[in-house]
Amino acid sequence: LRGGAILFLPGDAVAGHGRGRVTSVTFSPELGRYVGLALLAGDAATEGSEIVAAYPMRAETVRARIGSPVFLDPKGERLHG
Repeated sequence: LRGGAILFLPGDAVAGHGRGRVTSVTFSPELGRYVGLALLAGDAATEGSEIVAAYPMRAETVRARIGSPVFLDPKGERLHG
């Protein structure tokens, strides 16, 4: 997953401007995997659904899953510890 990747739904042709883009990516030591922030068209942004992130400059495509924006300590237990 790379910053600047263009987002598509799994059935879409990987061409054009897509349905959104990845704005940033970083590794989360807490989760043990990469997480990214993206701008995605409202009708396509359903939590749990799968998207395709295409990075044309390197001919890469990656499947990703849309997660909750509150993915770390959603109950606030660490905050109110």
